[in-house]
Amino acid sequence: MSARGYQKQKHANTNRTKTEHKSRIIKLLVENPMITRTEIEKTSAIHVSSVQRRLDALVKDGRIRNVGLPNGSSWEVMNHSS
Repeated sequence: MSARGYQKQKHANTNRTKTEHKSRIIKLLVENPMITRTEIEKTSAIHVSSVQRRLDALVKDGRIRNVGLPNGSSWEVMNHSS
């Protein structure tokens, strides 16, 4: 495989992993809207900094929102069909 082909494959795998992480996080938020970032990390084996990036992306995309105060808030998943 050429270097360019390898880079394309690596990029495709990275995007798939990000999508899988987001799906896993949404599932956890649906199951427990009060879940913390640390609990998501422990439950899903995704590093806490990656959890934060995925949550930020999901908020930016309008797929989730944080409801309440910074401490004691919950997550709301928007337009989720189980």
